[in-house]
Amino acid sequence: MPRLTDTDYLHIHHRLARLWSAADGVFGFLTPNEQWCLHEYFQSSKSWSDSRLLAHRMAISVAQPSLPQQAGKALSKHDRHSATYAVNKVRPAPAGTPKRRPTAERKISVRPVVHPEVDPQKLARAFIHLALSRSRQRSRP
Repeated sequence: MPRLTDTDYLHIHHRLARLWSAADGVFGFLTPNEQWCLHEYFQSSKSWSDSRLLAHRMAISVAQPSLPQQAGKALSKHDRHSATYAVNKVRPAPAGTPKRRPTAERKISVRPVVHPEVDPQKLARAFIHLALSRSRQRSRP
């Protein structure tokens, strides 16, 4: 992959930021580590100014010299999978009455999507649910 110019870096950041704000699961095709690399290098969840983004790019490239290459590989993988994802999302449903499949034939897949910053409200809800679940288990005979 050729070296990124500042303009290319900013275009990629803005594209990833739009995808991140849409939250349609397109990052789920990457491993959590690949997602972390993209977030850390391109700051896709931030709405920073261009000058701040370029300063971040320079600083992170010095602090973690392998991160630009890792983010570039993750970006290539993301671009390959997002094209497939877009086609599958747009594909029309087959005509006719939908047939129900037996439960044994269904495939359920779960893909992780990392969030670069902790959402305190979600974390608090998780702890509340955990505490309630544990107290219910203890109160059972």
